[in-house]
Amino acid sequence: MQLSHCLMTYWSISTFLCALFGTFAYGTADWIAAEGAEVTDQGFSRIRLGMVYVCYDAQDGTTSCGRYGSGLEDIPTLSWRVSTFFFGLGLVLSWGTALASLLIPCVAKVARWATSAFVVASVFFVLAAFIFAGGFADLNPERFDTPLFAVCNRADSFFPGECNLDSAAFVGFLTTASAVAVAALGLMARPTKDDE
Repeated sequence: MQLSHCLMTYWSISTFLCALFGTFAYGTADWIAAEGAEVTDQGFSRIRLGMVYVCYDAQDGTTSCGRYGSGLEDIPTLSWRVSTFFFGLGLVLSWGTALASLLIPCVAKVARWATSAFVVASVFFVLAAFIFAGGFADLNPERFDTPLFAVCNRADSFFPGECNLDSAAFVGFLTTASAVAVAALGLMARPTKDDE
């Protein structure tokens, strides 16, 4: 019982950290960084693409950042819309789990619900990561008809081509891997019905 309590405390902190880092990744434009001829032909030195945000670094040194638009339909590719939706669902469940985990010391039944919810969140994160990486092909100028986002020559599914994965992509993929590990820890540590 003592080991289970220690693991649940560690699990609660870990769910909060997953939610925090996932929110950082979700809210930045630093998933894919594009430089090169496809970008300079449009008057930019660099374009950074994220799930929800995009940044354009002009050749004169100024940067302009903002959301793609006001809804999922404004995200330039279908695969990224779906990925954004699943990652967002994972974040909602992660934050709900992190907040609910504050009640675990008082109400053991919360632990059973919270661990199950976080397992679902981790599945959403994995789906989002898989669909996001599979959608790299949409950034290939030979496949995508919107020149502003067709900036990754030789891009293909799960291969960004001449673009680079940037900091938020690493944080997002690390959040995904951590969420799977934290979900497994939660399943091992959660109290049984006999403990309630």
